[in-house]
Amino acid sequence: MHRWKKIHALQEKINTLQEKINALQEKINALQQKIHVSREKDSCIARKEIHALQEKIHALQEKIHALQEKIHALQEKIHASRERNSYIAREGFMHSKGRSYASQEKDLPITRKSTSTTSFFFAKINDIKRTGNISLFYFFDIKGRVH
Repeated sequence: MHRWKKIHALQEKINTLQEKINALQEKINALQQKIHVSREKDSCIARKEIHALQEKIHALQEKIHALQEKIHALQEKIHASRERNSYIAREGFMHSKGRSYASQEKDLPITRKSTSTTSFFFAKINDIKRTGNISLFYFFDIKGRVH
């Protein structure tokens, strides 16, 4: 359950970073309005003001880009965490009686005649006494081609 808390915390960080991006974009809009006003002034003074404002805009855009990269990294963490959660749920990675699921599984080769080469199925037996299920995972021939 704590993984979901981590995902929620990462989403909160993303939201705060997006709010910062919005605030920076508002600053950029205000600076662009100042540029528009300064263009109506004396041309020599206006050029200096415009240049200074454009440098500020550029710095703010770099901050926005850095924040967007942080958001992307956080989204990748969320995605990886969700993949781990689905893997754990899919594989039934449950710890029971001090033994992990991985230590309980067994791999058995089951052979089958093929017209060209001998082929193998590798089966994973999931506690046959309890469930009676056998899951087939891989089928490949001796030449190493996976089917």
